[in-house]
Parts: sequence; structure tokens; C-alpha cells
Amino acid sequence: GDLYGVGRSTVRVLHSFGIRTIGDLAVFPTDVLRRRFGKIGSDLSRLARGQGNDKVLTPEELPAEKSMGHAYTFSHDITDPALLSGSLHLLCERVARRLRAKQRAGKVVTITVRYHGMETHTHGHKLKRNVDQEADVFTAASELFHQIYEPPRPVRLLGVSVSELESTVQIRQCEMFTPQRDPAQVARVYDDIRERFGINSIGYASGLFNSSNGSLKSRRGASAHVISVGFRPFYSTA
Repeated sequence: GDLYGVGRSTVRVLHSFGIRTIGDLAVFPTDVLRRRFGKIGSDLSRLARGQGNDKVLTPEELPAEKSMGHAYTFSHDITDPALLSGSLHLLCERVARRLRAKQRAGKVVTITVRYHGMETHTHGHKLKRNVDQEADVFTAASELFHQIYEPPRPVRLLGVSVSELESTVQIRQCEMFTPQRDPAQVARVYDDIRERFGINSIGYASGLFNSSNGSLKSRRGASAHVISVGFRPFYSTA
């Protein structure tokens, strides 16, 4: 599972072959892997042996990310509006946290809705300013969702992304005489708590729904001795 491109499904297949380690994979017959996985089978064998000419980049050499997003495929189709809204909120939380971790903010919010049967719709909106706060991302994403969602059609996948990213350091330099908003201060505390105690340690109350209904898994709630908080959006795209 530490190899690039090896997910849980591939790990299960490799286990069925008796392959438990990268060393096991390195000595396993490549032709068998190729018959099972196609071209990827050859790539797996090559990666396990440390072969290849891929260029390794230092963090300073990595290209700037053009967008950041998260998507979630439900275990079964969802029609409950509360579960869809809660799932959308959690996705916005995760996107905003990634943005702040990379000191990036973006102007374009895009959502993806996939219905039963793989029919997929994507819709985006350009905001007037760069955002990296959950409240801002969710306000835009929720509006976009209600523009394209066709209730009560069952939804299989939801996705949220933010693009046209800029450095928040540069943005703040341009706004050096603008008073800092309280939500940004709250977000820093929020990120510190999650960094120290885990991603599920604090979040929106909308995340307190039952994962058995097919929504995003959440361990929040009284049983985990966790407090959930909410943020009031401080602007509207309406």
C-alpha cells in the first residue's frame, strides 16, 4: 500500500496472490501481474524493484497546484437532502483545510454531482475574491448544488474543488491595511485543534449524521467526547 497507485482494491488482489510486502511483489512473476492488471501489472513490478527514470523533485521544484478538491462516492445512492447537505459541508471543510495548509486561496468554486447510472454534472462559479474559509466555500458550493441538483434523483458522488489559486501571503500583503476578519482567526484555531487531535476532533454540526446511511464517515459526537462548532458565512454570492 505504500507504492504509488496501489489502493485498497489492488492490495486485496495482491494479498490473494500471497503478496504481502514490496519484496514479495518484486520477485513475483511479472507475466502473472500483467495478465491480471494489464500494463499496470508491469508498472507494479517495476516500482517494486525500484526501477525507472522518473525525476524526483524537491518541494521547491514542485509546480504550484492549480486546484484543490475532494470528492466522495457514497456506499449507495442518496436522496436525503440533509445527508447531501452534510456531505457537501464536510467536503468544503476538507478543501478549505488543504487550502490553508498550503497557504493558497482561490476564486473559482466547482461542484460535481454524479447520479445513479454514472451521469455526471459539473458546475462552477467565479467569486469576487479569493477564499480559503469553509463558510465561503460552502456558501458558493451549496448555491451551485441547488442550481444543478434535480430532486429526488439519487446521488452517488459529490465533489467540491477550488481553483484559480493564489498565495495567501501575497493576498494579505495587498490587503495589509484591511482589518483581519474574525473567521480567519477562528480557522487557525480550528486547524490547530485538528492537527493536534485528529481530523474528526472538531467540525460543523452538519457532520453529525449517521454514516450507515451512506454518508461520509464521521466519528464525531458525544461518544467521542467531541464538540462540533459552526461558522456563520460572512458574505453571500446571492
